[in-house]
Amino acid sequence: MQTSSVPLFNNEPNQGADPPPQPPSLPLTVPLALSQSAKKSLDRGRRGILRRKIVPDDVYQPLSGAADETEKGLAGESPPDAGTGMTPSCIKRSSNFFKSYSTRVVSVAVLGSFLFGYNLGVMNSCNSLIALTFRWCGNQWQSDCYKSNLYQTTVNSIVFLGAVFGAGCCGGLLAWGRRRSLQLACVCFIVGGVIGFFATGLIELCLSRVISGFGMGLVTVITPVYISEMSNPSGRGTYGAMHQVMISIGIFLSIAIGLNLSPNLENDPNYKLDAYNSHWWRVMLGVNAVPSAIALFLFTCWCNAETPPWLLTHDKMEQATEVVMRIYDAQDLEQVESEMIDMMRAAEEAKGLAEINMSSALYDGFYRYPLLVGFSMAALQQLSGINVITSTSNEMFAKSGLPSNWVTWVSSAMQFANVVMSIITTTFVDTLGRRPLLLLGLGIEWGSMLPVGILRLLAEQYNIHLLPYHWLAWLSVAATVLFVLGFSFSLGPVVWIYLSEIYPVEIRGTALGYCGVINWLSALILVFGSKFLSVTASMNIFAVVCLVGFLMTYRWVLETKGTSIDDSPLSPRSARSESSLVQRSVSSVSLDDLRNRLRSARSSPNLADPFTAEDDTVEMTEESSSPIGLRLPGDHPPLPHAASVPAHVNVRAQRSAGGNPQGH
Repeated sequence: MQTSSVPLFNNEPNQGADPPPQPPSLPLTVPLALSQSAKKSLDRGRRGILRRKIVPDDVYQPLSGAADETEKGLAGESPPDAGTGMTPSCIKRSSNFFKSYSTRVVSVAVLGSFLFGYNLGVMNSCNSLIALTFRWCGNQWQSDCYKSNLYQTTVNSIVFLGAVFGAGCCGGLLAWGRRRSLQLACVCFIVGGVIGFFATGLIELCLSRVISGFGMGLVTVITPVYISEMSNPSGRGTYGAMHQVMISIGIFLSIAIGLNLSPNLENDPNYKLDAYNSHWWRVMLGVNAVPSAIALFLFTCWCNAETPPWLLTHDKMEQATEVVMRIYDAQDLEQVESEMIDMMRAAEEAKGLAEINMSSALYDGFYRYPLLVGFSMAALQQLSGINVITSTSNEMFAKSGLPSNWVTWVSSAMQFANVVMSIITTTFVDTLGRRPLLLLGLGIEWGSMLPVGILRLLAEQYNIHLLPYHWLAWLSVAATVLFVLGFSFSLGPVVWIYLSEIYPVEIRGTALGYCGVINWLSALILVFGSKFLSVTASMNIFAVVCLVGFLMTYRWVLETKGTSIDDSPLSPRSARSESSLVQRSVSSVSLDDLRNRLRSARSSPNLADPFTAEDDTVEMTEESSSPIGLRLPGDHPPLPHAASVPAHVNVRAQRSAGGNPQGH
């Protein structure tokens, strides 16, 4: 059977061939709620795109009358019944969001995001108790002295030093494998948690925090890349926002589990450190080993596939094709083909390039623009002050004049609001876009901090009291909460989604590694320095930084919503010829060559789907010469008028009692 001259996803009927015998008319059971990709497939029914995936192109015939019956189904009318209840797979509704392949792998990946947030906020509640336990001020009732402040700041900020090293290693680790790198991050969290639980002094605490910080650096860069490469463009923003949602949940829980602690923030000499307070902080540091072990197990045994771009750059075409078909749920065959060819072109071009170092890229006009924008956004996320607020909110609220019995409760309420807003944001990233959310959030951030900072400055430096002291304390708290809410739907979820979308594949790993280093160096400098700044100075600095960021975003940030991950508006493929670093143009790889390679991958008899359920497999015998050797979730019975498929193609699909195929 000759298939080489037939396009991979042929939309045209065979010309000049005798029509095959027509089987009895079969009904079309069409769900009323269809995804956009499914509706597009339905609209192509008249052109012959609706067909069973396992039907070879050279025996496929278009569906006469299928489009009319389909439109009736969409309009709510019941198509004529001919005595059977089979539903064509290509017009079924796409898998539910919570059951899709992308949701499954992203849900495992964001466990690392949860650990990121947990380790970021855990010292907020237990810093003072650690100082009391180890008598850093010479007694067990005082935690506010120079030595204690220095040690607390060191333990709190050294995690960012570990994150700097972790982010710096991401360029090489991304080439090693996205999934493997996330597994390494899980190991770091496990080791860091165990060492923190058994810590006997400053050295063990710092070692625990550095190791956990290394894992945080890996998660910062690699998780957004993994998510963006394992989701289709229409859902990439939603999945990417889940990264920030889980960070927010981790921060919230790290503060919430310390609500019952009594850290003696007033340094009362009559305070007695009991057994609960002297041991619970160990549980808080060690408990993150549990979700880390769960994530490591799931990455090893359940979500064990690499991302398609990584597979293609390592010449693993079969596995890449299989993963892409799962990501798109095989709903829109043209879209699957287009996405695969897009990634294959990017991989081919990356192979034809010499090694590009960062200094050369910065001097090249094609790469300089996205690099400078990305570096600025990475620094802005931390210089806005969010990690100062997150890791020291209790102390910051206490210095603002808030009663000590309110401090931890207000911090918890603020982080809970952060979680809620982050969840809401997942519905807006793919509808409103990246740039509008950044502008709106930055406007709220500087608009909330600047007025309160000016009022505090007038009161403290010039003795001009426009508001009573207790009003100003609560207004400072309100401004801080509003600042965090603005961050939770802008710089928080959007920055790393944006960064993972703007770089060409040949520099993506290196560029994101540099972004991570800049991000965490900014956090390290700001968190360490803020310990010696007043609340007023901190608020004014954060406001000015966010105002500058707002202007920068308005001027230089371009929208990337819905664009291909390998064809960003900041580095479009059509402009690659302008780069002096590109040795070979992508046009040297013909579309026919890419189609043939993709066809070859799909026809491989060795391609198997480790996730395919037993009730949804497609079996091919040795005699089969069909170009489709892929076993995919969601396979269903043939469409009407596809009876000309050779008899040796045997389709097994268990169906529910009502006759409809089981979905995944």
